[in-house]
Amino acid sequence: MTTQPDLAAILETRKPVWFALSNLFLCSEFKEDVETIAKTLAASPYSLTELEAILRDELSPVLKLNLSIFAWPGDAFDKEFLVAKLTRRLHRKPWLNFGLPKPIRKDWQTIQELIQLYRQTPASTHSQKAS
Repeated sequence: MTTQPDLAAILETRKPVWFALSNLFLCSEFKEDVETIAKTLAASPYSLTELEAILRDELSPVLKLNLSIFAWPGDAFDKEFLVAKLTRRLHRKPWLNFGLPKPIRKDWQTIQELIQLYRQTPASTHSQKAS
């Protein structure tokens, strides 16, 4: 069982990852660009495998309905809502695993490539590429 100090430490590193990845579940007109998402994820302590598990096992079960054509478009998810819902999902695997939702797979592939690139190059060159 996770103790309170452990949970606080996990949340400190997990929240920026959750907030960045949640953008993949927004309507495309509101979504942050994949480079911004990848930069946040590259700065995290998580491996690509761990990041994909967070996306697949924590965010997808909670946010995948937002990818439907019936979802109300918005410019971001409420951060308190995300933290409350996703904290309950920490270290829990879904009963059924259907992989990543199809609408976000291409963006996720691009993000993974960018994360690898950003982790191989010094941070100063990231800002030069974005300019």
